[in-house]
Amino acid sequence: MSRMVPGHSAPAAGFEVPLEMLSACHGRIEQQCSTLRRLQSHLLAHGADDQARVAAAAVMRYFDLAARQHHEDEERDLFPALLESMAAGVPVIATPVGAIPDVVSHDIHGFLVPPRDGKAIAEAIAILAGDREKLSWMSRACRRRVRAAFSIERLAQEFSYHYARLVGHVSLAGVGGARSTPARNSEPLRAPEKLED
Repeated sequence: MSRMVPGHSAPAAGFEVPLEMLSACHGRIEQQCSTLRRLQSHLLAHGADDQARVAAAAVMRYFDLAARQHHEDEERDLFPALLESMAAGVPVIATPVGAIPDVVSHDIHGFLVPPRDGKAIAEAIAILAGDREKLSWMSRACRRRVRAAFSIERLAQEFSYHYARLVGHVSLAGVGGARSTPARNSEPLRAPEKLED
């Protein structure tokens, strides 16, 4: 028996097809954002009438209840597995839903195929199985991508940069007893290096 995602009647949004469920969830968020965009012009034209209040309450209810945990499974299960596979040099075959296209570039780190397209999946597998040079090249690209964008060092560099920008200070000393001074009295902050595939 298929468990359905609340607010969706399409059987494709069941828990048995998690990537399609993720896509359906993203579709719901896009709908809510579209409502917010329309609400903005409605408020300018009609003020905070009953229709605006009902729409705003529905959007707020959605984000309070459903959207808070929207990415929980994605962050807890899907992306760690995706990044671990890529770090091990395994090219990806996935559907372009959620943040997957932000991590995986088609024909560089693997293949992005349409949802529920068994033929496209089979073709991607056949390409990787039949072209060892492409498989090797994609494998190296996957490892480079994870090292460049998701390593502890990279994340620490980005966190430090953004934190320093927010507080207006940069650290002048190493770990333990670090002192800081306003950024204007020290070297200019450097943005994290540009990511490359």
